[in-house]
Amino acid sequence: MDKNTVFSKAGKGLLEIKSKSNRLSKDEFRVLNLVDGKATFENIVEKSRVAPADLRKILTFLSDGGFIKELTSSAAGAPGVAARPAAPSAAEVDDLDFTQLLGPAKPGAPQAAVAERSQRGGVEGKTSEPDATKAREEEAARIRLEAERKAAEKEAERRKVESEVRAQMEAEKRAKDEAEKRAKEEAERRAKDEIERRAREKLEAEKRTKEEAEREVREETERREKEEAERRARAKLEAEQRAKEEAERKAREETERREKEEAERRARAKLEAEQRAKEEAERKAREETERREKEEAERRAREKLEAEQRAKEEAERRGVQELERKRREEEEIRRRVEQELRRREEAERKAQEQRPPDPVPPPELIDTTAAADVASSRFQPDAQALKRAEAEVAKEVLAKEIAIRKALEEQARRTRLEEDARAAMERAEREAREKADSDARALAEAVERARREAEQRAREEAVRRLQEEKERRAQSQRGPK
Repeated sequence: MDKNTVFSKAGKGLLEIKSKSNRLSKDEFRVLNLVDGKATFENIVEKSRVAPADLRKILTFLSDGGFIKELTSSAAGAPGVAARPAAPSAAEVDDLDFTQLLGPAKPGAPQAAVAERSQRGGVEGKTSEPDATKAREEEAARIRLEAERKAAEKEAERRKVESEVRAQMEAEKRAKDEAEKRAKEEAERRAKDEIERRAREKLEAEKRTKEEAEREVREETERREKEEAERRARAKLEAEQRAKEEAERKAREETERREKEEAERRARAKLEAEQRAKEEAERKAREETERREKEEAERRAREKLEAEQRAKEEAERRGVQELERKRREEEEIRRRVEQELRRREEAERKAQEQRPPDPVPPPELIDTTAAADVASSRFQPDAQALKRAEAEVAKEVLAKEIAIRKALEEQARRTRLEEDARAAMERAEREAREKADSDARALAEAVERARREAEQRAREEAVRRLQEEKERRAQSQRGPK
């Protein structure tokens, strides 16, 4: 079976199309209806909208069931090969193709008869040519008439067989319809009888179920009433017992609660008092320590600053005194030099006034060198005195500059000392604060540990007392028995 395979309906398929007996599914009936002796497998796939694999299964089922038959072999689709109808076998003959039942006509019969007559004529002997021609024509006409008569007889026979087959098929169809009708009526009657039987059985079952249910309801009601009475009596006893136990439990729990609350209150009050006292002592100790450390740091810083201030003031005072002394000495030296110069000028002036004037030699006799020596010898003491005074003044100025530089260096050193003192004081204060905070944290942790230990001891003590109380009550309850 390939895409070019062609199928045609068989008699069973035509009956199924006509009667619609619902023996085929919807897809199978649609495929059977598409088979027309011309549509190929590929055409049926396109028209039926069924998958090729499913269509192969359906066509195989219809062919095996006798509903269709294959007309073209699978080799018909090969290129260059003409499609030839497959030779039908006896089983594949369509039950509605009545020409196959009667058999095909033999078109070569007249020619065979002519050949036979010719041979018979040759055996008997040769006649004249015109007679032979006439005999042949008469024989051919007779054979043609015989063939036409046989064909007419066969056609009549075929029509008779066809009418008989059609009548037989119609009778079978009527019998089948009648049988189906009777089967349907019988099925309906049986279904009705079955429905009535089931209805009777259902009514009887419902009646029995109702009676059984009523009996069970009565028994259940009686049982429940009995159980309810027993339950109420038991519940009353249990309620009384529970009320008694609940009262005892509440009294016991109230006593235990009060004792526990009292123990916890006392322990808490004790811990709070200890905590407050400890915190107060720690606070006072911390404040006292901080105050002392702060006062000590301030005192040290103040003493250091005062010492530096005194040293600075002393250095400044000494520098000022030194400068004042040098200024006075410089003024004294300048005053002495001026006095000495005035004294010398006065003495020279008096000496010149008392000494007679020297005769003035002629210009050509004046010795310029001697005059220069005399002037030089006259002013030499004054120049040396001036040089000495200038040297002393330069020396004093240099000493003054050195003193000023030393004073500035001393002032810078004191400034550095002051900054170092402030930094040391800040560092001391910071270390004191950190130490105080560390001590406070350590003290707080110690207090917290002490509080937790005290609470734990208090809880353990309360539990122990409760346990002892329970044991004492249990012994007291066992005693009277």
